[in-house]
Amino acid sequence: MTLNVRKDHLATPFGAGLTLAGVFIAERVILAIVGIRFNVDALSWYWQVLDPVLLRGQLMESIFFLHAQPPLFNLVVGIALKLAPGEATWLLHGLFSCLGLALALVLFVGLLELNWPPRTAALAVAVAALTPGWIVYENWLFYDFPVLVLLAVACVALLRFARTGRWGSLGIFGVAVVTLGLTRSLFHLVWVVVSIGIVLVVQPRLRVRRAVTVLLLPVVLVAGWYAKNQVIFGFFGPSSWLGLSLAKTATARLDPVDREALVSNGALSRYALVKPFSPLERYEAADGRRFPNSEIAVLGQRVKSSGSPNFNHRGFVDVSAQCRTDAIKVIAGYPTVYVRSVATAVKRFFSSAVAFPPFLDNLVVMAPVFQLGEKTWSRPPVVVAAFVGALLFSVFGAFGAFRQGRRAEWGVRLWVIWTLLWVLVVGSLVEVGENHRFRFLVTPLVWLTLADGGRRLASRLPRKK
Repeated sequence: MTLNVRKDHLATPFGAGLTLAGVFIAERVILAIVGIRFNVDALSWYWQVLDPVLLRGQLMESIFFLHAQPPLFNLVVGIALKLAPGEATWLLHGLFSCLGLALALVLFVGLLELNWPPRTAALAVAVAALTPGWIVYENWLFYDFPVLVLLAVACVALLRFARTGRWGSLGIFGVAVVTLGLTRSLFHLVWVVVSIGIVLVVQPRLRVRRAVTVLLLPVVLVAGWYAKNQVIFGFFGPSSWLGLSLAKTATARLDPVDREALVSNGALSRYALVKPFSPLERYEAADGRRFPNSEIAVLGQRVKSSGSPNFNHRGFVDVSAQCRTDAIKVIAGYPTVYVRSVATAVKRFFSSAVAFPPFLDNLVVMAPVFQLGEKTWSRPPVVVAAFVGALLFSVFGAFGAFRQGRRAEWGVRLWVIWTLLWVLVVGSLVEVGENHRFRFLVTPLVWLTLADGGRRLASRLPRKK
């Protein structure tokens, strides 16, 4: 990537950025007027969110004994509930709107780092902010949009550090990486370690003390959460749901007759007969047992105050562990079943990121734009071309930067390649169903990479004299 900022003669970066912020705010006001609404269904029944009553009244205890998810999203939701004990929707909506503005400004800075003229960069971001994907994810209370913003921040911070060598940019990259690791289980400790390792490899002259403080601290913090899970729940990882997810991709994909036969001869547990992510009582009925209810509310509560299941019950740790064992046996014994499941996940990865039930109400409001997108930029061939194009451009650019000794640029491209491949490959191996959301998370990386390629191509075109 080009690492030098160039000011055009028509506008200053500050002026263009200020204008972009004003335009973004005006866009959001207009969207609210036409009927775009903030979806807070997560507070009532989403599996990933703890009972709001517990988040309000027993926040720190509930977060500490959370095993189903990394802690930060529930922590932020809990703080919002405490700050607005009556109705927290407005506060959470305001937070996500601020994240939307932050994303716009971060992408603007990223385009400047890639040598785009300020006015052109501001216009491009203002248009992107009106795409259905951006709008519906920004107006959905879930961790996907914050994760997308964090990935954009990490990428641009790494760009700036590569150009300037300033420790502040490296610190922002480290904060973004650790926050990602503690927000979504997809960004596993392995991803965190390799991300930090890339920076250490391409910047060998970093001062040891600062490098340890800025770069290894994220590893320690994420590993600390995993260690807590190991001590209390007996597994070293970000979430206890790995076995349940693998059951979706492997065990549940078996022919029902084959699955029942494997259970009958003892090759699989009776949990294999239960649909993954069913209420705890169905697993108990299948196995003829009863999981004790812990005195710790977040571990003993079977049903949340809304009436939806509490998938953070202590019993799900054991259920998921057994489901993981069953899934591994199925993958080893029936590899074609698993391969077909992964192929389905990859296909889903490249499908529309906005054709999803939680977005329906807002998509109705913007129906013409949504339909246009489904026929153009959201069509699978276009999505595949954009993703693969960004990946190939990064690969060829990394080789070129390496040969020419541009270590900083090489490191940025290497991190982009690593992150794109991680989200595609790991996401497809452990989940089947919502993979399109995984792909949407790396949209800023794809956009910035393609923007770099487009600017480079434009600079090589003959100009009229």
